[in-house]
Amino acid sequence: MKPFGLLLFTLAALSVWAAEPQEVLEDYKIQFYESGVEYHFYDGVEYLGKDREEKLDIYSPVSTITKKRPAVLFIHGGAWRAGHRKMKNARDWARFFVEQGYVAVSIDYKLSEFEGKGRNSKKIEGAWRQNIYDCKSALRFMKSGILNIDSERIAVMGSSAGGHLAMLLGYSAESKELNKGGLYKDKSNDVSCIINFYGVPDVRKQGGEMFIDSSRDESPEEWALASPVEHLAESEPPILIVHGAKDRVVDIEQSRDLVKLLKEKELPFEYKFIEDAGHGFSVRAAKTNLMPVVGSFLRENF
Repeated sequence: MKPFGLLLFTLAALSVWAAEPQEVLEDYKIQFYESGVEYHFYDGVEYLGKDREEKLDIYSPVSTITKKRPAVLFIHGGAWRAGHRKMKNARDWARFFVEQGYVAVSIDYKLSEFEGKGRNSKKIEGAWRQNIYDCKSALRFMKSGILNIDSERIAVMGSSAGGHLAMLLGYSAESKELNKGGLYKDKSNDVSCIINFYGVPDVRKQGGEMFIDSSRDESPEEWALASPVEHLAESEPPILIVHGAKDRVVDIEQSRDLVKLLKEKELPFEYKFIEDAGHGFSVRAAKTNLMPVVGSFLRENF
């Protein structure tokens, strides 16, 4: 094969981010929400290569406006072992973001493997560090010129386990250890802001055993590396923290401790604690509509 032909083949195999969107993302549908907002839907984009089953979906507003658009990367929850890019809360938030004029991207990522069910289940293989490498690959993929996304205005949002990964992604932009894996490494790891719905900021207190194979005593450095609070520096992107006071899955004290720490470090944050809400809510929690809260936060930080 001639060098030029080899180059074209290699770029195609890597889903060419430098090409025009129609050359990279040809398989899409034009759909409408009940509100009348029209959007392109790109289903099952192979952002990790053909050898990986994890994919991402893109929801992009249809418009004649050619200026670059802000975007939101959504990371689903599921205890680091379950869930997928098409979960209801991912689709709920994608709709909201599109109606605000943003591009929404919802991703799959590496999950821990378990056998059995319930309390009798046993972890076969943890997802760490591939899960955060996948999230970073998705962010950098979004910065590669696809669909006119503004690479300087990308927010990351997640719920539960996805909230943990969203915080870790947002706070570890300068981590050499966590940035050495994944794809599209010529792009930056910075985000404009973080939206954390009931995620775990310190997995040493809760959750680490679900996705880290070694114990905390065996590998304290890995458990620290997987904890977003350990990555806080002098300057960090703003974060919105949302948590239900009746959450029986992720202890709300985790979020309260994070708020206290952010205050001490004088880092930017907003929080919304909802008295009657439990775990797993989406655009509404109890009687609280969270769309205005999230919308206002994004407008302030985009």
